[in-house]
This record gives sequence, structure tokens and C-alpha cells, in this order.
Amino acid sequence: MDKKIVGLVGIIITLVLILVAFFTPWYNASMKGESGIPGGSLDMTYNFYLTKAETKGSVYGEEIDETGDYSDYKDFPGKSVFNNTMYLTIIATILSIIALVGILGLSFNFGNPESMKKLGGIFGFLTLIFAIIAPVYFMYGYGDLVEESYSAYISAGGLESDFDFGFWFSYSEGGNEMSLGPGIAWYIMIVAGIIALISSIVILKADKEKIIPQKTELQ
Repeated sequence: MDKKIVGLVGIIITLVLILVAFFTPWYNASMKGESGIPGGSLDMTYNFYLTKAETKGSVYGEEIDETGDYSDYKDFPGKSVFNNTMYLTIIATILSIIALVGILGLSFNFGNPESMKKLGGIFGFLTLIFAIIAPVYFMYGYGDLVEESYSAYISAGGLESDFDFGFWFSYSEGGNEMSLGPGIAWYIMIVAGIIALISSIVILKADKEKIIPQKTELQ
């Protein structure tokens, strides 16, 4: 298969994945157990997107289904982490679009072939960098907040406080369960970065002949 086709398909997939990651959850949390009220129980799921949070489930027998922007949660400690991750994701999106323009130019012979090749390859690598920085930054930034916030929550509940909290965490004791971990968007960004890397390497190794040959004039 022509290297330029591989590079073109790869960068398109990268762009689509980054856009999907922008609109899907970056972090999930779930809690189940007794609510502390006789006959009551807790079964909650929290989905954290880059710009909003979803709360679904039931507590005290009451169904809950709420969605709110982070601007509505003044005391939400992870607001800055989500905002910065969003900016990194936006930058990765812009870089992948520029890389796509370069690869299209090389593939379909518009612009200077050498310039288009460098544009596609270099911005493909830059897309990789930001597509990887975003989930890594989020993991360390939000992981620290998770450890701090939920350690305080466990202590306030009179439970053991020596848990090894982190970006991934699960707890189960006496019918009470808690599970925390990255959402699908976090994994999608890593995959997008890998595909961007492959695409940029392939396009830099591609020759300058266009995918679609020019039409020859009839004599």
C-alpha cells in the first residue's frame, strides 16, 4: 500500500479519535453501599468530561440524573486540571488538522511537495506529543487530587485511612464499594498519539509522487 495513503488514513483516524476524546468521559467514579439510613442504599456513578460532570444513580431511594458544567461547581478541586487538559486536547486537534493539510498536499499534489511532506510529518509528531502529554498530565494532576480528596472522605466516614489512593483505585468492604479510574477518553488519546506517530513516520518516508496522477492532455 502506498505510504501516503497509510499516512493520510492514519492522521484522519488520529483527528477523529481526538475529537471523540473531547466529548467522552476522562474519568469515572462509582460508589455502592449502605447510605446510613435504615432501608436506604447508595448506588452512584460519576462521569467527568473535559467541560462537564454527570451524576447518575440513586441515594435514599431517590433517583438522580444531573449534568453540570464545571463553572457551576465553584468548590470542585479538579477544575483547573480539566481546563488544562482541555487546552492540550484543543492544541492536539489543531496540530492534527495542520498535519492533515500537509499530507493532503503531498498526496494530491498541491503546494510544494517537500514542504507539504515536512508539514505533515513534523505536525504529526507534534500531534503525538500533545496527544500523549494530555493524558499523562491528567493522570498525575487529577491522580493527586483523587488521593487527597478521597482520603479525606474515607477518614471523615470513620473508615480506614491508609488506602493507597491514586489514579486507579477500588475499595470493597462490608457491602460498600468504591471504584475510581480513567474514562474511555483517556485511553483514546493514547491510541491517537500512537497512530499519529505511525502516520508521521510513514509520511516522512513516503516519496513525493502523488496518489492520484495528473491527467494527461489528449493529443
